Amino acid sequence: MLKKFSCLLLLTCAAAIPPPTTLKAQQVAPSNITEGVCDVDVPIAGDWDVWYEITAVKGNGLFPTHVHDGIECVTTIKGTGFWWMAEKGGTTTKVPTNETLLVPDLTVHTGGNTDGGEMHYLSTHVMRAGAPFRDICTALGAPTSMIVNVASSNPFKVIFRNQKVTERPFRVKQDIKTLGSGASDTVLNEKGPSYIAAVEGPLTLKSSGDTRTLQPGEGFLLAAGVTELVGNAGEAPARMAVLQITERE
Repeated sequence: MLKKFSCLLLLTCAAAIPPPTTLKAQQVAPSNITEGVCDVDVPIAGDWDVWYEITAVKGNGLFPTHVHDGIECVTTIKGTGFWWMAEKGGTTTKVPTNETLLVPDLTVHTGGNTDGGEMHYLSTHVMRAGAPFRDICTALGAPTSMIVNVASSNPFKVIFRNQKVTERPFRVKQDIKTLGSGASDTVLNEKGPSYIAAVEGPLTLKSSGDTRTLQPGEGFLLAAGVTELVGNAGEAPARMAVLQITERE
């Protein structure tokens, strides 16, 4: 496969649950919003698998150098991320909170934390359908001395299989926000799908008279042009993540 050649060259879905309680009449806006955008210039032909997740890294260390059969869009939501890519003999990028990095298709890379404490990032992987999540490989110039068994976890991970989105250049827009008790947000993407995920606390989704609940770790695919009201009917704060993929002109 192409990704194997790249290495050598460089030496779930939402479950319907009985309707929850009604959202409070006095809606409040979301808070703690982090948003990132990646513009992908080279199309990915065929069907896609879309992986949407948060990765939490404790302490210093990088993941093994690896390659995805597709692109990765990374937005730091806590701390500062460290990323190395094998382009142009090796490039290093620090990605602070609220900043975003695109790892292009079939690019050998590694990432992690080099500043101590904790680093969390929100990421979207758009990969060719059926591909493994990653292939470990070696690359000249990689920061091998920092590659260790990273203490990491995934507070949430949602996978949407066999997506038919576009074979043109596209934009990835991803965000995460907190919904206080009674808060809500409207999700709409006129030109592509939206992927909604519950990170913490249940979320109430309403559209066209239908009501459903997402529990933490569950996701929901919203078709292009459809409006969804996402709210928190509970007493404790909830966190939601929304990914939108749009064909570029």
